Amino acid sequence: MPRWLLWTCVSTVFLAEVATIAGWWTAEVGRQPWIVWNVLRTADAVSPTLSTGQVLASLIMFAVLYALLLVLFLFLLDRKIKHGPAPIEPEGPASLPDTFREVFSRRSQARASGELEVEENVAR
Repeated sequence: MPRWLLWTCVSTVFLAEVATIAGWWTAEVGRQPWIVWNVLRTADAVSPTLSTGQVLASLIMFAVLYALLLVLFLFLLDRKIKHGPAPIEPEGPASLPDTFREVFSRRSQARASGELEVEENVAR
């Protein structure tokens, strides 16, 4: 894989977070849920108890919170990538049966040893 494509893939992690924050920012700034279209004007719906500084502080708090979440996400993602995938452990028999006779002989051996009954009880 070309190196530029790998860097493009890495940058998409950051760009996804930017898109999330931009979407949230647009939704919060653009909507005015307390305003009723053509009934209540924006100027009439202003809260007299809420100051501009409080609004700015809450927006900055959310931006900082999202930035911290981005840093945590990148840290955990980096740690998971460096750790790598867990080794795959084989499940079931070491080899697959070649004939129907082997299938039924293994099943009868498992039933004789009691393994099949345990598996059937667990499945119920």
